[in-house]
Amino acid sequence: MCSTFSNLDFKSPLYSLALGLNALTLLCLLILYFVEVKRENTLISFLEVTPVLPTHGKSVGLRLKELLSESNLEKIHRMDELYAQVSWLATATYYVNLLVSIAALYEHLFNLQAVSSVYAWATVMKGRLDFARSISNTENWIYNSAYLNHPVQYNDVDPIHRRHSKGHIEMM
Repeated sequence: MCSTFSNLDFKSPLYSLALGLNALTLLCLLILYFVEVKRENTLISFLEVTPVLPTHGKSVGLRLKELLSESNLEKIHRMDELYAQVSWLATATYYVNLLVSIAALYEHLFNLQAVSSVYAWATVMKGRLDFARSISNTENWIYNSAYLNHPVQYNDVDPIHRRHSKGHIEMM
């Protein structure tokens, strides 16, 4: 079996490329998780889930425009857009990394344990990235939580950040 340090030996250009892509993919995933936490905290700060209110985009948009300031709406939109862009970047990096890693492993295949490990890793990460993209790939005004296993949509404004239609903040 290979030790950790023997795995870092540059055996071939393809192997070196695979190691570099592994590092890049790790960086992209860390950035994705950071942005995901930031987005979720932004949504939690300004929005809430109210089951009795409608959840389709047009109704949610009207309610948010009425009760939330423009600057807060812009913060939410920016974080949601950033999350969508980073999730696509992480997904693209992951798939390129997967293909190059499989090619590099094929050259240095020791046994079927490596194949099953790569398959398990690929399956888990594909599921996680598909989930992130499904959260970020929604119509306007649909903000789903990325923290829960089942879809929960924010569809109301947090009472702390509500304002009257004349622009005054509503205190509850």
